[in-house]
Amino acid sequence: MNKQVCTNKMGHILALLGIVLLLAGVFLPYMTAVGEMAEYIDQNPERMELASENLTAGDLKNIPITRTGKLITGVYGEDDGLAATVILLVLGGLGALTALVAALKKPIGALIFDLLTIGTFVFLNGVMKEDFIGGDKYAWGVGFYAIIAALVIVMVGAVWMLAMNSAGKKAGASSDKE
Repeated sequence: MNKQVCTNKMGHILALLGIVLLLAGVFLPYMTAVGEMAEYIDQNPERMELASENLTAGDLKNIPITRTGKLITGVYGEDDGLAATVILLVLGGLGALTALVAALKKPIGALIFDLLTIGTFVFLNGVMKEDFIGGDKYAWGVGFYAIIAALVIVMVGAVWMLAMNSAGKKAGASSDKE
């Protein structure tokens, strides 16, 4: 019986672990300067690069996902920056809803919101890859990979909770028949 309780809690623990990793990934570098860009930044860390957004070269070395809207605003203008900020807000809202339903042990809701979060994250990555990643300027940072791992862990936890709930209902139904 104790092993069954532990197995039932494992999905919830996995989902919560994924949420903690997701939260950490938001503050880790999403994009990291490489090559000539990294060398330039190392040589001129205090140089003002995007005055409209008050970003120095040093600020552009390791960019967390939370600052991508500010970066896009500085590079492409307010309209594109606003669009990026909206995408980030949607991503954050979906991540928060995923965390809430996972904490409440609602596996179907966690799975749905996790899939929506993954879709939004993939969309954002497409925008960032088109504009920044690639070539010799930026590469994906550790935050990018942490967020991917977190979303997969949340999904595994939600599927596990769903499977355990289903198994528990089947076990309860078969014991009622006896």
